[in-house]
Amino acid sequence: MFSDPVVGNRFFGRSQALSLLSKRVDGLKDGYRQNIAIVGPKLIGKSSLILHFLSNFNHSQIVPVYIDLRPNSFYQFVYKFQAGLLYHYLKNKGLDVGEELDALKRCAQDYIPQTVKSIAEVEGCIKNLQFNQAYEKLLCLTTTLKQESGISCMIILDDFHLLGTYKIKDPFLSMAREIMTQKDIMYILISSQISYAKRILANELSLLFGNFEVVALEPFDYPTCCKFLEKRFQDINLSRTFRDFLIAESRGYPFYLDILSNKLKEKAKELDRVEITPGLISQAFNSLIYDSQGILNQYFTSMLQSNLNGADYANFLPILSSASARGCRLGEISKATNRRPQIVLRYINYLLDKDLLSKCGIFYTIQDKIFRFWLKSVYQRKSQSLTADPVTESKDFCKEIEDQIQGFAQEVKKKLAERAVALFKSFRNEIVLLQNKCLKFWHFEEVRLCSLGDLEDCVIARYKERYWACLIKKEAIDEAQIQDFLHYCKKSKYNIRRIIIISLKELDLNVRLAALEKKIWIWGLSDLNFLMDVYGKQPVIQ
Repeated sequence: MFSDPVVGNRFFGRSQALSLLSKRVDGLKDGYRQNIAIVGPKLIGKSSLILHFLSNFNHSQIVPVYIDLRPNSFYQFVYKFQAGLLYHYLKNKGLDVGEELDALKRCAQDYIPQTVKSIAEVEGCIKNLQFNQAYEKLLCLTTTLKQESGISCMIILDDFHLLGTYKIKDPFLSMAREIMTQKDIMYILISSQISYAKRILANELSLLFGNFEVVALEPFDYPTCCKFLEKRFQDINLSRTFRDFLIAESRGYPFYLDILSNKLKEKAKELDRVEITPGLISQAFNSLIYDSQGILNQYFTSMLQSNLNGADYANFLPILSSASARGCRLGEISKATNRRPQIVLRYINYLLDKDLLSKCGIFYTIQDKIFRFWLKSVYQRKSQSLTADPVTESKDFCKEIEDQIQGFAQEVKKKLAERAVALFKSFRNEIVLLQNKCLKFWHFEEVRLCSLGDLEDCVIARYKERYWACLIKKEAIDEAQIQDFLHYCKKSKYNIRRIIIISLKELDLNVRLAALEKKIWIWGLSDLNFLMDVYGKQPVIQ
């Protein structure tokens, strides 16, 4: 595991997810079982969430068994499953006999002999190399324990998709059959391979009874990021601009926020500073990302090696490099890599399956902004360098970071409407997947600010003789304002074909429904920032 999970006092946020887990455990106690699948990108905090939840777990009638499948063999998986089951059962009874399976079996023999006997049967199958039978009997242990002791089990499999790498037949279908009959057993499945995991859940684990509730763990929102950094920089002055820069670069990933803030504090202490400066930020990025010994440099290098193990780097890295600045179309990647689209597409599909690349309409993007930056400004810089002067290259990297900070500071000073105009000017007839819909964004011939009636901060965009009208609001918007905007659009001299409202505040459900009923597109902050990211713009921090 690249980073240790964060639990206890160091754990931050995720109150909604913790509340859901508590609710589902309470339901299991009351005879209602709801299985959960937690999916999210690497380093988003999935393991931290579940281990923090378990650190406060106190239910005598439920045995929690947590198994991390990375990078375990089938033998290790079986051992952890059996030992974890007995260990937590005995712990619930107030017995402490260590963690060795043989000692656990001897102690449990007096309380749950049938379960111990079933474990022996699993071990017998393993010795006879009957792995399919061993796996099926292993999954039945929870039922045996329930029948024998009356205690339910909560089985947690971290990176559960790795079950598919074991030499057993249809591991997920076998699990599905057991889950359908095990009404008192709760499963929590965790995965960083989002696309693959969702396919498994939609196909092999699409159950008649006991379907999985999918929890997509997202990055921290802006208020949570602010509270996180405020807590970290209690004794050091971190200006709002620099704070927002860290949030924008990390995209709210708790791991990135954690190590960036730790490195910044370390640098400030080392240089006896009481205020964060662009120079300190550039040095922190240099130590973490550019330096070959930096933790993120090593992580990204390791991630490529593990995901492209045995693959030809020469075929994959140019594709990733092409998508490292902004979203790219197939034709652009084909041109940049000097390969035919049909060949490039084969490699792209592999990268999509590994979640190293994402598809958004016709665009291919890398969602992890720090990884994207490493590819463009570290990997490419080092692999293409002709100077053989590491010291100068390191200084150039620091200068690039400081220029980025300056550019970010200038961008966030602009009015939101001005930034929206720049976004609309970037459209080039692309089809983009937004809000689960494929939308076409015209290559507008003219984009400008205007006022419609009493409403300011409106954007008018023209494609031939057709127009789009967009109203931008930082504050909440009500039905009356939507009605006014719609009225002005209909009465205006422009042939308005599309009406859009960008609202940085979450709209009331009735207001949203009223807008959708009138076929108005509603873009929230996350939708706006998604488009900003795809088109290579700085996010709106609000």
